[in-house]
Parts: sequence; C-alpha cells; structure tokens
Amino acid sequence: MRSVLLATAALSAFAAAGVARAATIDVFDFTQVGWALASVDPTTRAVSVGAAVPGGVLSGSFTGVVGARGLIDLADLSAFSATFSDTRGDTIRQTLMSTTLFSYDTTGGAPSLAIGGIGGREQTCVGDGVALAAGCSQNFDIVYPSGILGAALFPLGPYAVTMDLPTVTLVSSTPAVPEPPTVALVLSALAAALGFARWRRPAAAV
Repeated sequence: MRSVLLATAALSAFAAAGVARAATIDVFDFTQVGWALASVDPTTRAVSVGAAVPGGVLSGSFTGVVGARGLIDLADLSAFSATFSDTRGDTIRQTLMSTTLFSYDTTGGAPSLAIGGIGGREQTCVGDGVALAAGCSQNFDIVYPSGILGAALFPLGPYAVTMDLPTVTLVSSTPAVPEPPTVALVLSALAAALGFARWRRPAAAV
C-alpha cells in the first residue's frame, strides 16, 4: 500500500508540473497613443521626432499560453494582430506571421510588452522590441532617441514613434487542456506503478 501511495504522489506531482506551464490561455488587447512623425537623417541615420500624428493610435490583440512564470513568448502565441492608423488615412498592419519578437510578462504589466517584426515590411514595434528586433531598426542601421517605446514602420523606414507606454487589458483567461500525449504518459506511468506495487506484494502465508 505504501508503494502505491508513493507512486501516486510522485505521478501527481509529475502531472502538475507538466500542466503548470500551460495553466491558462489568455487573450489581451493593447493600445498605444502619443505618436509623432519620424524622419531619418541620411548621414547619421539618427531618427528625429517631429509633429504629432493626428489621431495616431496603435491597437491590437494577442492570444497565448501563459508559462509557469507568467510569461508569454513568441512560441506561446496562437494569435496576434496589430494595426497603426491615423486620421490622415495611413495604416500599418502586422500579423503573427510577420512578427519575429514577442514577450509579455503577465505579472509585469504594460512595461514588459515587447513586439518586433520583419524588416522590409510594414511593422509595429513596442517596448524593448524597438531596440532588440533587427527589423525595427532596419538591421540596426538607424538609431532611435532615448525613451522611444513604440515605432510604426513602412518598408522604407519609420513613419511614427511614441514615448508613451502601451495599455494592456486582459480580455479572457481559460484553463489550458493538457495535451493528449501528456495525459497518456501520466496514465501509463500510473498503471505501471500500480502493477509494480502488486508484484512486490508478499504472498499470503498458507
């Protein structure tokens, strides 16, 4: 009996550890405002900040599996979209397929959101993604001023930048279902442990 209890406890801990990383699937919306026109000096490649972009706003959403430490990385995403728009009719769109860098700490909030995209295409960059994603800096060819927390780029270069933090809102959170292989592995191990415990049981005295 003691062997059965130990085996069951060990398997329960194993199952909990396996499911912990996929505890929930969360959906978030985000917005970012405070955009200003950007231009690049052809000699120094430094980005200058100009006049405010009328009605400029970046909005989007993402869906991802929350890891054991509350993190959502690019590999955890199942959906992502972002759109920059303004009242002048300019629009920049980004999808999951064109996103190369993503990170969000659900315990750290808006300052932890980092987004970056593929160079040479329309893309939006947020947080650390502005400096870390090669596409956001055109393969590190341009230099943003200190304090830039967002950039919207057309294929030829940055169109607008912002120093405002994004606003991130949790829309929904649902428990993640363990993957079938994980469940099958746990059940198989439990069956094997119970069989071993029966095999170890001493025969009754005659």
